[in-house]
Amino acid sequence: MISNTPEKPTDDPIRWLLTVSGAVGLEFSIEEASSKVRSGPPLDDESDYGLPVWAGVLPLEIKSRPPIPDDKLVDGITLPDYVRRYDARLKGGAGDSSNG
Repeated sequence: MISNTPEKPTDDPIRWLLTVSGAVGLEFSIEEASSKVRSGPPLDDESDYGLPVWAGVLPLEIKSRPPIPDDKLVDGITLPDYVRRYDARLKGGAGDSSNG
């Protein structure tokens, strides 16, 4: 279902934002799903290796960039250690494991 513009933003602010920004929202229900998650090269059937299709691995990663403070941040507030070490935690390094 493609969402239409609501009459006023308070009806559905997300739908309204998507509409006025020119984005299209798509909504659907998933009743059943499966996923193939593992590491290493493809393990196809021998008969598949002769097919004229690409096979391989598409490595993905999550990487943080340097933090950008809010322009309206109160003077004197410094970058917390848990933010400074965020990228190291993503890479499995010795980062802060607390929530705050």
